[in-house]
Amino acid sequence: MRFYLLDRITEIVPRQRIRAAKLVSLLDPVLEHHPSAGPVLAPSLVLEAINQAAGWIAVITSDFGTRLVPGVWRRIVISRPAPVGERLDVAVQVDDWSEDGVEVSGEASCRGELVVRAEGGIFFFVDAAEWEDPDLTRRHYHWIYRGDAALPDMPAPPSPVASAPVSSPAAYQWLPYDVLDTLIPGEMAAARKSIVMTDPIFVNHFRRTPVVPGVFLIQSMVDVCRALLAASPRPGAFWRLAAVQAVRFQRRVFPGDLLVVEARLKEVNEQSASLTCEGRVGGERAVSLRSATFLAEPQAAYGSER
Repeated sequence: MRFYLLDRITEIVPRQRIRAAKLVSLLDPVLEHHPSAGPVLAPSLVLEAINQAAGWIAVITSDFGTRLVPGVWRRIVISRPAPVGERLDVAVQVDDWSEDGVEVSGEASCRGELVVRAEGGIFFFVDAAEWEDPDLTRRHYHWIYRGDAALPDMPAPPSPVASAPVSSPAAYQWLPYDVLDTLIPGEMAAARKSIVMTDPIFVNHFRRTPVVPGVFLIQSMVDVCRALLAASPRPGAFWRLAAVQAVRFQRRVFPGDLLVVEARLKEVNEQSASLTCEGRVGGERAVSLRSATFLAEPQAAYGSER
C-alpha cells in the first residue's frame, strides 16, 4: 500500500501555503459508516491529509532536504463528513517559521463546505534522508504537482438508495486495537494493540524508518472512546466526533511496541459526551488528547436523507 493521501497539489508557495486535493475512495485506509452519509473518510484521515499538505511545504522549501513531523494540534473541529466519491480540497497556511519547526493552520472542505478545521499545529523539522530516499520523494512530487491544471468540477452528489460496504477486500484497514481489556460503563475503557512489522502501513511509512502514523494513534483513541460510549445513556446512537482539544505526540511508535490506550469519561448526557484519552508504550506516554467531544446522532438509514 501507499500512504500518500494527496492526489493532486495545485498550488504551493515555499514557507507560506499550499493547496491540494484528495478524492475519497473505498480504498482509503480508515473509513467509518456515517448514519446518513454512508461510508466516509474518518476525521483522523482528513487530518492526515492536512498534515501531509503541511509536510510538502517544508519539503519544497528545503529542496527535499527536510520533512515535518507533528508535535501538537491545539484544536481540531469536525463539521461534516467526507463521503466516498467526494473530493477533499485542502488548504494549509504557515503562521510562523523558525529554525526548529513551523506553526500552521489548515482546513479541508467538500463542495465549499468545511469538513475539518485544524488550528495551532506545531511541526518539527527532521532530516528527510533518515525517513525516505529524497529522490523517490522528488519523483512523487512531480507526479502529483499540477499547478497549471485546474481541478474539474465535481458532478452533482447522487442520492444513494442503499449503503455501500465500508471497506473493500482490496483496501487496507487500520485495526484500532486487538483486545478491549477493560470496560467500566460511565467511567473508563482500556485496550491494547500489538504493532507488528507485517502491517502493510510500514511499506512506505517510512521506507527507512518504520513508524506508526500519528493519526492512526488518534484513530485508536477515538475508537476506544466510542467503545466506552456504546455503554452510555444513548445505547445504539452514532457518536460523531465533533472536536478535539490539545493533541500531543510525545513518543514515536515502532514495530514491536505494545500500545495501550485508555479512555476516561469526563461528562456525558443524551446529546453529547466529553472524554480524555492517551496511548502508552511501556508506561511511556506516546500520544494524548486533553478532550474529545462527541455528539449523539440517530442511526438514520443511509439514503433516507442527505
